[in-house]
Amino acid sequence: MSDSSIEIFISYAHEDEKLLKKIEKQLKILKHHGDVITWHDRKINAGLEWKQEIDFHLKSANIILLLISTDFMASDYCYSVELEQALARHHNGDCRVIPVILRPTIWKNEKFSKLQALPANGKPVTNWSNKDKAFVDIAEGIQKVISELKTLTREVGDIIPKITDTLPIPNMQKSLYIQTEDSQNDVISNEKNIEDDQTPIDDIEDDQTPIDDIEDDQIPIDDIEDDQDNMSDMEGGKEESFYNNHSLGFEDQENSLFDSALSVEDVRMHWETFRKHIRTTKDGIKISALLKGAIIQKVINAGDSQEKTTIIIRAYADFHYKSLQFIDKSIIEWAFEITLNRPCSVVILPPLTLQKIKDSWEIIRQRVRSRSDGVKIAAILAGFDIISLVSKGDVNVITLKAHTEFHYKTLNYEGYLKSVIWVMESILDGKCQLRILPPR
Repeated sequence: MSDSSIEIFISYAHEDEKLLKKIEKQLKILKHHGDVITWHDRKINAGLEWKQEIDFHLKSANIILLLISTDFMASDYCYSVELEQALARHHNGDCRVIPVILRPTIWKNEKFSKLQALPANGKPVTNWSNKDKAFVDIAEGIQKVISELKTLTREVGDIIPKITDTLPIPNMQKSLYIQTEDSQNDVISNEKNIEDDQTPIDDIEDDQTPIDDIEDDQIPIDDIEDDQDNMSDMEGGKEESFYNNHSLGFEDQENSLFDSALSVEDVRMHWETFRKHIRTTKDGIKISALLKGAIIQKVINAGDSQEKTTIIIRAYADFHYKSLQFIDKSIIEWAFEITLNRPCSVVILPPLTLQKIKDSWEIIRQRVRSRSDGVKIAAILAGFDIISLVSKGDVNVITLKAHTEFHYKTLNYEGYLKSVIWVMESILDGKCQLRILPPR
């Protein structure tokens, strides 16, 4: 797969399979250039749960084609499940949905009728006197959308390393971050193995660019505009609020939270308030926009009221991580302290990458050996390849492919999976799910 490939999910009724194959033949030309990979339910391997596979690809696709016909509209699964999920992702900006009108049917008043349909003018394929022209028109329309997505990626400064990972630009916390065996260019060159006791990377080279030199167009424009609009919510929006409030003693503040431990959910609940405090500081709008490309990964509560609570933040992309290294971290810590009413320290982690998981694989297997049945589980793990990483928010879906049916069936035992996931979460410092594929 090319680093610039777009994943296309095709939703269709099985009665239209012949027309589906015609569309796939046209898209095969784009496949030759590495522009697209297509997926539909006929590509589900034996032994896999079909609902789980469909859901997985529905959530990871950049483009979703709806092959509209009477049979599609009459299908409960196509209409009530796939169509609803596709439109929800489209409206969130997570993907582009394209209706393709195969055969005449009633669709003008449907939810998707506002979307530009293919072929031209929404004329059903079967109504074209030359159906080859209809399929070419469909392929050309899809190719234009692919070009738009790639252009959008370049215009925002290549915010996420891979086009399949860039959508939606304004909704970073909702979008899928996808890596596969062939997408290694996004590995952070200075990424270090991060153990359980992680520390921030403070060493910044002299020739690195300061935060002032980060171009506005490298940050999602919607993020910047949102932050500018929300400045009206602050009292005055003056940057001296940082310096005046930073020295306040926590013991004098009301409603102290010292007596209660904070969870990740507690901190996330106050995320917008935290970002509002950030906006009152110098470069606050840019910093707040960059923080939209990060998520609260872990909270380590202080053991004593005089110690600091550590907030661990995981960046979604290399761009956000590197840009956040240029920021005075004390500003972020101050904003957390004011928001959470306790002393805080902050650790900013780079995005989890496929290469990071591969580099940690032997450590994972070693740690697994220390658990119940660990020696057997570790031996089974040697029969798997790590083939992809899909991250959505704080959940990392890691796909393993078995070398043999024996390995596939054995690891699917629930107790073994729980042990592996527990170890992976402790080493990779984030929530993990495993997706196990059988051998071909």
